[in-house]
Amino acid sequence: FPSQLFRNNGDGTFTDIAAEAGVTNDRFSKGVTAGDYDNDGDLDLYVSNVGKNRLYRNDLSA
Repeated sequence: FPSQLFRNNGDGTFTDIAAEAGVTNDRFSKGVTAGDYDNDGDLDLYVSNVGKNRLYRNDLSA
């Protein structure tokens, strides 16, 4: 199953933005956490998978 990242549309619906955000993942994901890994002021994502885990560093300014 592909990874999904949802944006709250504010009207009770959500939109999958994984491809737009560049965080598609061809591995079986088990969990995710967000935090400022590199202390640059924006949130990065760490995804735990069956197999190798992935860190997605957000390089965009907040």
